[in-house]
Amino acid sequence: MSDSRPKQPGQRYALRAEVTMPAGAAPGEGHLLSVAQRDEAGRTVGGASAWVVVEG
Repeated sequence: MSDSRPKQPGQRYALRAEVTMPAGAAPGEGHLLSVAQRDEAGRTVGGASAWVVVEG
C-alpha cells in the first residue's frame, strides 16, 4: 500500500506479515518477531513485538 498523503496523528495502518520459520524449527519452538516504525528522518517512533510459536 502506498499513500502520498501525510499520516495524521493517531492514524493507524493495517499490517500483514507472512513469516517463514527457520528450517528445522520444531513444533512448539518459539521465535521473537519485532518490527519498528520509523519516521521520514529514520528515527524509531514506534513498533511491536510478538512471540511466534511453530505449529505442527
